[in-house]
Amino acid sequence: MNLALWAALDFLHSEPHAPLALDGLFGWACYLLLGLAAGALVARAESGDAHTRALLVPALSVSPFVLTIFWLASDRSAVQARPGAALIVALIYTCLLAVRVLGAAFGPVRARTAVVALVLVLVSPWAIGMLNLDTRLWVVEEDEPAQTQEADEQTEAEALFYEQPAQIAAAVSRVTGTPPGTTGVYFVGFAGDGEQGVFRRETLFASQVFAERFGSGDRTVLLVNNVEDRETYPL
Repeated sequence: MNLALWAALDFLHSEPHAPLALDGLFGWACYLLLGLAAGALVARAESGDAHTRALLVPALSVSPFVLTIFWLASDRSAVQARPGAALIVALIYTCLLAVRVLGAAFGPVRARTAVVALVLVLVSPWAIGMLNLDTRLWVVEEDEPAQTQEADEQTEAEALFYEQPAQIAAAVSRVTGTPPGTTGVYFVGFAGDGEQGVFRRETLFASQVFAERFGSGDRTVLLVNNVEDRETYPL
C-alpha cells in the first residue's frame, strides 16, 4: 500500500508525460530492508521471544497516513522556508508515534525498547541523507542530444587549448628578423575577448597601420580569440 501511495503522489508531482522508471524500486527495496532490520532490532530489545510481526502490523498500518501527511506538508511554502524547524517537528511527531506503536505492539512500553526505537528514529534522517537513494518512479528522461553536444564542445575546446602552443610557435617562426646593425619595428596584437568582433577588427586594423608606417608587416604576430574563427590566428 505504501508503494502504491508513493507512486500516486510521485505521479502527481512529476513532470507532464514523465515515463515510469522502475529504477526507483531499488531504493524502495533498500529502505524496506533497513526498516525490517530496525524492526527486528526493536523487537530484540523488547525480549528474545518478541515477534517482529507484532511490531510491523501497527507500524505498516499507520505508515500510509504518515507518508501522506509528510508529503503534503513538504509542498507548503512555510515548511520549505524552514527545513530545520520542519525536521525537528517531524522527528518529535515520529518519536511520539513510535512510542504509541510500541504500546500497540507489545503492551506496556519498556524503557530499553523505547530508547532503541527513539535512537533509530533520530538517526533515520542522517541515514537516509547518507544513502540518498532515488525512489522516484516517474522521471523525465534527460535530453541525450544536448548532453552529447555539450560533451563534443568540451572536447573540441580542450583540443583547441592544447593546440595553441604549436600554433603560436608556428606564427613566431614566420616572423622575419632585421638585418644586423639595423632597427626594426615588431608588432604583437592581442584580441582576448572572443565574443565581441570589434576587438579582432581593431587588432587587424592596428597591424595594418603599423605595417604601412613602420614596415612591420613581416614582423607581426597576432593572437586573436574569436568565436567565429579559431583557425586563422592563435588564441
